[in-house]
Amino acid sequence: MAYAAATFDCKADFPLELFDALVIHFSVRMPFETMSPSFVELVSRFSGPKVLLIQDEYDMPRKACALIRKLGVDTIFTTVPKPFVEKFYPSAELPNVKFRSCLTGYVPDELPFELARRWRNDASGSLTVEESCRSGTGNWDSKNPPSRSG
Repeated sequence: MAYAAATFDCKADFPLELFDALVIHFSVRMPFETMSPSFVELVSRFSGPKVLLIQDEYDMPRKACALIRKLGVDTIFTTVPKPFVEKFYPSAELPNVKFRSCLTGYVPDELPFELARRWRNDASGSLTVEESCRSGTGNWDSKNPPSRSG
């Protein structure tokens, strides 16, 4: 796993083929053209799965759709309720995109636990990632980050 700043004038000067999949964080605001042109080019050429975590979808959804299409996003975790997804993301514009409705900051109950790694700071007794997300008690801080355990 790696993190890369992808907004404004950031340069994408590394090979994405090193990765199995890409996850685009909601801080890269789709309709506001904050993703750097360098990253737009790099991400659009990436052949692996591309997942978008998007928020504030009421802001210019047509512009967001245009960039989503250009990037070739496969799956979108959306805050739009299922009955309204087609209104925000017309299947005519995004025909091969899968949508997963979710709430921000919550992990759905059906998320397979084998996909989520448990982290625990045994010294402080912090909750695992799953427990923290479900309870909303993200009790980690920068002085005592969680340690990986398995």
